[in-house]
Amino acid sequence: MADQLDGARLDELVVKPGGVLGERPVTLDGIGQTIEITAEGQLLPADAPVTGIAIPYFPVGQTATGRPMRVWIPRASS
Repeated sequence: MADQLDGARLDELVVKPGGVLGERPVTLDGIGQTIEITAEGQLLPADAPVTGIAIPYFPVGQTATGRPMRVWIPRASS
């Protein structure tokens, strides 16, 4: 999808409990400066490991139509 690596679908992404979180400043076309959050996760149903990427809603929600969004990302079962 728009923000995910390797074409990962947001609705197939779960976050690993206790996984490493990261953040870094980024500049996005049409949005400007914001923060990118990364989290260790996995894609379902194959349980393939992946790094999920999140961009805060406040700069994206007003400008990026068609960009998939979620308020909560499910936690992987341990």
